[in-house]
Formats: sequence, structure tokens, C-alpha cells
Amino acid sequence: MKNSKWDIKENTFNFAEDLKYGQLGEGRIRNMLENLVEGSFEVKSDRYRNGNMAIEMRQNPRRCGKWVPSGLQVTKAQWWVYIFSMDGGFVIVAVDRLKRFIKANKDT
Repeated sequence: MKNSKWDIKENTFNFAEDLKYGQLGEGRIRNMLENLVEGSFEVKSDRYRNGNMAIEMRQNPRRCGKWVPSGLQVTKAQWWVYIFSMDGGFVIVAVDRLKRFIKANKDT
């Protein structure tokens, strides 16, 4: 798999570059929080608390035998949230990043 442009290269510590990188992170979080206000989140939860994360990609409505795109494939949200427990355990991932991850790892 191709390395991400965000991977850390060996021995490349530079305060000015690190500061710019930190500011990019702050901007990403600011964007996420703004999207929270606008409702641009897809939220799923582990209702049965078995520790398994499920990402819906297709469904078979009413078990008719025809699978159709759903969930992550059709969401218009910018962020995907998975709640492991209602007392504060959750992860937030950009939808485009999660789609790239699934595509890169579909055969594993």
C-alpha cells in the first residue's frame, strides 16, 4: 500500500514544519466540529456491546435476494462515528478516509 503523505519520514524534525502540521490538525478538528453543528455525521453503535465494529456497505431489503448499496456507500455525511459504549467510548473517522481504508483492505 502506498504511504500516506502524512506518514512521518525518518529524521525530518523541523519546528516550523511541525507547527504547520499541528495547525492543519487544528483546522481538521475545527472542520469536524462545524460539521457536527450542521449534522454531517453518520453515527452507528455497538448496541449489543460485543466489541465488534460493523460497517454497513450493502443491505438485502426484506431479504428479497437483491443486495443494494447502503450505509457507508451512500452516506452524504463527511464524518463517520462509531459508538462502542454510551459512557464515552467512540471513534470518529472522515468518511472519505474510511472508504479508502476499506478499498485498500477489502481482500484481507
